[in-house]
Amino acid sequence: MINVSQMSQAEFASLDKEFEHYQSLVSIRPDSVEIIGHVGSGCRIQITCGQCKKSIERMYYPFKPIKAICPGCGARQDVDNMAFEAVIEDSIRKIFAEYRRVAVWGTGEIAEALFDKSTTLKERNPFVVDSNVNKQSSQFFGCTVCSPHIVSEKQIEAVIIASHSYADEIESRIRKTRSSIKCIKINDLSTF
Repeated sequence: MINVSQMSQAEFASLDKEFEHYQSLVSIRPDSVEIIGHVGSGCRIQITCGQCKKSIERMYYPFKPIKAICPGCGARQDVDNMAFEAVIEDSIRKIFAEYRRVAVWGTGEIAEALFDKSTTLKERNPFVVDSNVNKQSSQFFGCTVCSPHIVSEKQIEAVIIASHSYADEIESRIRKTRSSIKCIKINDLSTF
């Protein structure tokens, strides 16, 4: 334990500098991350410091780390996941604003993460499609998993492809039945 009352001014200043340096190395979770505008392939985000509640504005580009140090308290904000989630949620909202009948293709980890983090997906209950017959007719976040035929039968207008490995194959399969459908691959979701 350090008794700062017995320190000289120079010793206290040195300790204060060390504390500031340490504080900038420790990441804290921000209170909120909001999208305030889109610029090219990125977007402008507003971060509310989890410590002093001051606002920080930064550019965010998907899959690139963000360095955000609060100008008020010097705390480093751990915003990467929150920023990505905000961008994805914003994109999903835009998809539902533009298209009436939307499907999510896939029920794996990527689809689980999308539904887990997206309020819009849970509220709007899109069609969920999976080509695995063992998953069809089961429940996925309150939605019944359907066969790929549903895309044509229900006149789906947009499909969010929740797969990295099979995205091209899934898109090709969709386009064979309905060439006019909007296919949004998971990697492109953040730029929708």
